Amino acid sequence: AAATRLARQLAATTYDAEVASLLPLVLLHPARRPSRTRADGSLVPLSDQDRGLWRRDLIAEGVAVLQAALARDRLGEYQAQAAIAALHADAQTADETDWVQIVEWYDELVRLADSPVVRLNRAVAVGEADGPQAGLAALAELDPMLPRYTASAAYLHERAGDVANALAAIQAALRLLPGDIDVRVGHVRLLALAGRIDEGRAVLEAVRAATPDSGTLAMAEGALELAAQRPAEDLVAKADTEGGSTGAQNVLHEAHRGIRSCRIARPVGQEYAVRFERQ
Repeated sequence: AAATRLARQLAATTYDAEVASLLPLVLLHPARRPSRTRADGSLVPLSDQDRGLWRRDLIAEGVAVLQAALARDRLGEYQAQAAIAALHADAQTADETDWVQIVEWYDELVRLADSPVVRLNRAVAVGEADGPQAGLAALAELDPMLPRYTASAAYLHERAGDVANALAAIQAALRLLPGDIDVRVGHVRLLALAGRIDEGRAVLEAVRAATPDSGTLAMAEGALELAAQRPAEDLVAKADTEGGSTGAQNVLHEAHRGIRSCRIARPVGQEYAVRFERQ
């Protein structure tokens, strides 16, 4: 609340596009806060968040302020970050996320404020926009010791249906992040996908012994039970055709959504614009 209040004051008193773009950032990220964690405190991946809990009023305000900032034709780092956040927030479902535009805005962010973490995030976005092999190629250009590198590699290999390499990557991630619940549960899910049911159950029990029961563990247990009922080759085929996701997809969305589509356009010459389509 204090950050939002300060950002509003700065935006109201300073005619600077980058200062103004701080306000969308502090509106768009908190707009997803009600769906970002489970009751036990574990994080909910963006694709699994209940978007019906998102604060649509904050999203609409954030996108409107961003539109005004982009219209000043002074593109900066915060505007690029806010554009990426707006494109995520505007998607009615995870499948409707405009990954192509997100990659383009990451390209702008690389140009404006290059960093290994930005490039890592861009590689994952490339995997969503152009396919997992393209994402893995972008990832291969980065330092494997980057935080979340191996977890990202595991995700992209899983998306590609390459369970063996996904398992190798998640095991490398475990060596770097042995206490990370999401990595450990990802390991269980990949063991299920590989048909290694008994091993997966043993790992799950070890995780459960160290971590309170949660929705994350329940999802991993569900993946194991599904795998126990189906041949491993069927599960690998499912991973190949459906992106390897065995987690529950949350399809609860706001019934009457004010903003149906928000396109944060690429520059034409030096101009940037946000276009809206309303219901």
